[in-house]
Formats: sequence, C-alpha cells, structure tokens
Amino acid sequence: ILETNVLSKQFETNSTDIQKEWINHSRKIDDMVLQALLNCTRSSLNELDVLLVGDEHSTSDNDYFTFSTAVDLRNGEITCEPSLISITNSINEVTKQTVNIMKELQRVSQNQDGRSSDLNNKTFYEIICADKIVLNTTVNIMTHVTKCARKVQEELFIFQKYKCLWNMDKVSFLRRYSKTSKQNFDMDVQKFKTMFDAIQKEKTYETVNFVQLNFSLLKQELCNLASYFETGLIAMGRD
Repeated sequence: ILETNVLSKQFETNSTDIQKEWINHSRKIDDMVLQALLNCTRSSLNELDVLLVGDEHSTSDNDYFTFSTAVDLRNGEITCEPSLISITNSINEVTKQTVNIMKELQRVSQNQDGRSSDLNNKTFYEIICADKIVLNTTVNIMTHVTKCARKVQEELFIFQKYKCLWNMDKVSFLRRYSKTSKQNFDMDVQKFKTMFDAIQKEKTYETVNFVQLNFSLLKQELCNLASYFETGLIAMGRD
C-alpha cells in the first residue's frame, strides 16, 4: 500500500484521463486489500475461537489447554493465579487488537480523492468491524469465555465442603476443645483424618475448556490444616 501511495503521486501531474484510470485501478486494489484483510481477520478470530473451545471436561494433566492457573487458599478465599479476570482480559485484548490493527491501514484510493464508491466511503476498519462473520465470531469467543468461567467456578465450589478447616481459628479451637469432656474424642480425630484422606483423593488437575486448574497448592494447604487439627487432638488425648 505504501508503494502504491508513492506511485500515485507520480500520476498527479498527468492528464485527467490517466488520473481517472489510476483512481479506478486504486479502487480495485482497495477491493483486493479489503478482501485480504477480511480473510485475515476472520481467520485469526476463528483460530482463537477454536482454541477456546478446548476439551469440554477432562481430568488428565496431559489434556490440551491454552491457560493454566494455580488454585490456592489466600486470606480465607479460594483464589486463582492468574485470576479468571486476568485471563478474560487477555482474551478480550487479543480479540480487540485483532480488529483494531486495521485502523492503521488506509485505502489507496483515499489518498486519491478522499472517497471510494466501491467501499461506500468507509475505512477498512469500519467495514471489518461491521462484517457479520467477524461480529458472530467475536460473540462466540465471548460466549466461550463466559461458559468457561461458569464451569471454573463450579469446580472451585467443590472445595467449599472443606471450608470448616480454614474458617476455624486453629489455636482457639484446640484451646476450647481441651476444656471439653472429650466424650467423642475418637470420632473427632477420625473426622479430620477422613478429611485429610478425602482431600488427597481430590483431583490435582482439571481442564475446563481452555483453562487448566492446578489444585496442588490448595490441596497441600487443606491437608496441612486437616493434619494440624488431627495431630493437635491426638496430642491432647495423650495428655
């Protein structure tokens, strides 16, 4: 396009007929460039769309995924690093920039007469933004992101059944327990041992669409808490 713009200046001093012919030729170039840009944008967005479909639901650590996030327990909340918001923002930014880059490209004929009947006086960017395939693919991408985020929250919620472990103040619990009659001592010890075993059996990896959840840090933290309460009660029993 840059070379064509330079070439067009050489025709500015030529006859009217030659200039008109060059303008018509420039518009044909615009049509070809537009089609190439449309195909490129559609293809890029489609590849991203396909990339985000991923595996619907799988538990193997060898499954295909685009993003990986570590699940951990921080300040009494189950969190992901990077967060789902960060992952979503990255996808949104890639989607937006795939189209926005077209703002940098001008029509060849625009530098001739400031208009183009073939392109309805619109820029490449305006035409591509309004393209139905581009719009539909963008909507599909956002739908995949929303669907994945919902599924991820469902996977995180599974660990809420262990919430009692991180909601209890460890020192206060053991201090209060030491003042009880301990009639259900064996049952109480077994409760935390059962929790420990159950946590260890929880999946370490879960691939949801395009995101792999790594639960290793969360499992380790929960196991540490369950073990703390179990060993604390056992120590009291010995006393």
